[in-house]
Amino acid sequence: MADIISLENKFQEARDKKMADDRRRKLQAVRSVLQEAKGMLTCEKCHHELDDEALHRERDPRVPYLFCDSCSEEYVDYIERLQGRGDKACYWRNRQWFDIWKRWIEYRGAIDTYLRSKEFRRLLKELKQVGPIE
Repeated sequence: MADIISLENKFQEARDKKMADDRRRKLQAVRSVLQEAKGMLTCEKCHHELDDEALHRERDPRVPYLFCDSCSEEYVDYIERLQGRGDKACYWRNRQWFDIWKRWIEYRGAIDTYLRSKEFRRLLKELKQVGPIE
């Protein structure tokens, strides 16, 4: 009798494995959207690691993102060029450069919209109910 395998135990193991796999998949979905960087903060555009000095320095109020100095300067120039101004000495900031920034801002807008969606908020709520996000 001791050699008999309990079907209930097998079913429970399968359910537990499926729940763990689902949680891993959900955590990966959150991490991929948020681009989690294992405890270090990075520039939202170029992903360059930001040092403590950059994090505590007063940032330009025109820049709504967490950028390194270089990306911050480029963003301000992009906004200036939208308004017909901008740094003309930076000739390499051409039409293609302008399009990169335009598309990056559209991309960030799409991410922000997704983060505010009821489905994503539900996902976060489910993960919080199960326990802290690893």
